[in-house]
Amino acid sequence: MNQLISKYKERLLAPVSPSSLGLFRILVGIILMLQTMYFISTDFVQVHIFDSPIAFKFRYFEFLEPFSPSGMKFLMLVMFLSTIGIIFGRLFKISAALYGLTFTYFWLLDMSYFNNHYYFISLLALLLFLSNADGWGSLKGKNRKESIPYYQVFALKGQIFITFFIAGLNKLNYYWLVENQPMKHILETKAEISGTTWINNSFFYNFFSWSGLLFDLFIGFLLWIPRFRKIGIISFLAFNLINFWLFYDIGEIGFFSFLLLACMAIFLDPEKVASKLHWLSPEKKKNKKDKKDAFPSVTPLKWAPLLITIYLVFHMVIPFRHMLYPDHVDWNGVGQRFSWRMKIMYKDVDMHFYLIEEGSTEKREVNVGHFLNDKQYTNLMYYPDFIPPVARYIREEGIRQGLKNPQVVADFTVGFNGDKKRLLVDPKTDLAKVKYQPGEALRWLKTSK
Repeated sequence: MNQLISKYKERLLAPVSPSSLGLFRILVGIILMLQTMYFISTDFVQVHIFDSPIAFKFRYFEFLEPFSPSGMKFLMLVMFLSTIGIIFGRLFKISAALYGLTFTYFWLLDMSYFNNHYYFISLLALLLFLSNADGWGSLKGKNRKESIPYYQVFALKGQIFITFFIAGLNKLNYYWLVENQPMKHILETKAEISGTTWINNSFFYNFFSWSGLLFDLFIGFLLWIPRFRKIGIISFLAFNLINFWLFYDIGEIGFFSFLLLACMAIFLDPEKVASKLHWLSPEKKKNKKDKKDAFPSVTPLKWAPLLITIYLVFHMVIPFRHMLYPDHVDWNGVGQRFSWRMKIMYKDVDMHFYLIEEGSTEKREVNVGHFLNDKQYTNLMYYPDFIPPVARYIREEGIRQGLKNPQVVADFTVGFNGDKKRLLVDPKTDLAKVKYQPGEALRWLKTSK
């Protein structure tokens, strides 16, 4: 065991060319720049933060508040400029830090527009900041490095590997393997919206379910092992292009498929990258005295392998924290986020909220669509932790309209992954008084079975 640990540490500390990491920085930076331009051009902040009368706060981050509208515009400008710094490798550490902090702050403001893609980007930004990714392919080659410790590349490879592999493990369930859900629902929706009716049959239900499972479980190995890398690259290209085609008009795929294609660079042979893309990096300078290469190498940090191992183990364990809680994670949502549970459920929801004034039995229905935007409405259907803040907002609105100490109840039924609809909440419970606190009994939520 000691010998194995010693070899592992020695491998992580070994010097490698920074070329694949530099190419990764450039390509990922371009995608992040395009995504930021999308946020700015669509006035995303105004629509999803300032135009909504209700905010859905992350637990432990309730203190976060948006800046003023002009302040948020400036934040977006900083985010955009930081992607330019990342791409060109100038002021790289500052740019990576600014992007990671501003982007993470941005999506932590409200759960309603969060998705796993944003979490993934924040992790990449952190690992980039801790690396010397500007050691190759930077503008004018100012920070050029002859070599970097392999652990800088390994950390990014490991994060990407874990993301896919755990996404695959999450698909090992009855609904995905036997019922082909939610792929059946996704393909039915795709066929209805786009007119591609040829995909709406049992062959493609099975094909997409099983190919998606096998891809997630094995793509990390195919990209990592040199002898299988060509197969991995072809599979990776095909999967992400098909994924974009499948979801661009029916889901929130955004730039994620292209971000993943950019991430493929980290798995490429750095020597081949340096050879074939030599024009991206300046010629080696010569020292006037000894004529030797003047570019320095990065001195490895001896404790880095331990910290990286702890980091990766943490990210292998935390997605399974839902096993500490009762009932199905995708039913009650406890431990669902930050767990790479992507595209593995759909819910057919019928929900009606009512106000009942104290001393009365009359139920006054409230149309939540009047004060929720599209993303908030969809999240309310899928994530039970949206119910208490919605109920409290409804109660406050009832009081403002003159109702005396009103209760908020709901008829909320859910058909989970094609199952028969059943009640999600007790229709007699005052939802304005309940709390969603993982680790405590959620008695106001019905069980999935």
